[in-house]
Amino acid sequence: MTERLIFSKERTMGQTISFAFLVYRHNWKNFWKGMLTAVLPWIVGSAILIVPFLIGKSQGSSVDPDAFAFIVFLSVLIYFFSFLVLNTYVNEHIIAIKNDTGDQRPHFKQVVRQTYKALPTNILNFILDTILFFMLMSVLGAVWIFSFATISFGVASGSVIIIGIALLVNFLLFWLLGSYLCACTGPIIFICQYEKVGFFKALEINFSYLHARKGFWPSILITLFGFLLMYIISINITTPVALVYGIIEYNSGSMTSFSDDNMLTIFGISQLILAITWPLSAFIMMMIFGANYFCQKERALGTGLKEKIENIGITKDYDSSKLEINF
Repeated sequence: MTERLIFSKERTMGQTISFAFLVYRHNWKNFWKGMLTAVLPWIVGSAILIVPFLIGKSQGSSVDPDAFAFIVFLSVLIYFFSFLVLNTYVNEHIIAIKNDTGDQRPHFKQVVRQTYKALPTNILNFILDTILFFMLMSVLGAVWIFSFATISFGVASGSVIIIGIALLVNFLLFWLLGSYLCACTGPIIFICQYEKVGFFKALEINFSYLHARKGFWPSILITLFGFLLMYIISINITTPVALVYGIIEYNSGSMTSFSDDNMLTIFGISQLILAITWPLSAFIMMMIFGANYFCQKERALGTGLKEKIENIGITKDYDSSKLEINF
């Protein structure tokens, strides 16, 4: 019999990330069955709008930039909805696993039903969360201004050292502040679904847990790890493919200048690859968010410890047959 997954437990950074992947390994078949049922149709719908343009371009057809811009807008709109469905689905699956009193392998159809029941409320929460994220992005704007000013000073003075220090500081501040912004906003949708509370109450809970005892830096570093995974999986696949396409087109002589058609083709390819890779990276990120939330809650409130104390004398958590008796 597989050992039960214990969610309400205080863990280190490494243990929290390991637990997220343990939850995934325990339920990977059901996870992907639900993904194919609930999420994939929306992703395919988003990509289908782009594919005819790419096929037509490969056959030498010209494209109307305005028409393509409208197609991209619809594609992005459908894709954002698929991301909302994905977010809701992963959260519901984690909640179902935690609440399962059996083998902690809930059937994917049950989770998909719960996902679409939660979607109407999550639409508003998702919009509010996105607005909050972009409001907090103004902090990164200050970092970019500082970096631009420092690099400009380095260029003006001809100092390579100043330029190097400015680039290093910009890199560190970007990733750390980006991780903090994700830690502030990323878990809110999960808290709304799990705690059955509104957006602003979930925001209050998240900030209190994030800044609880010994919880700040582990949460930031865990988020940074998930952030880097998303970057590696999505951006590091998209960028090389777009560059390789540009080089091939240039060497073949079909791209002698950066015309509208050529730029739109590269953009279309990038959009298509992101539509395929982003759900996978976001899926991993949200698994880590879910595992970290329970760790944060245990660190702040000790709910699992309280439950163990209440059960003292009622249930036994050991097998007496395995005790050694030495007289």
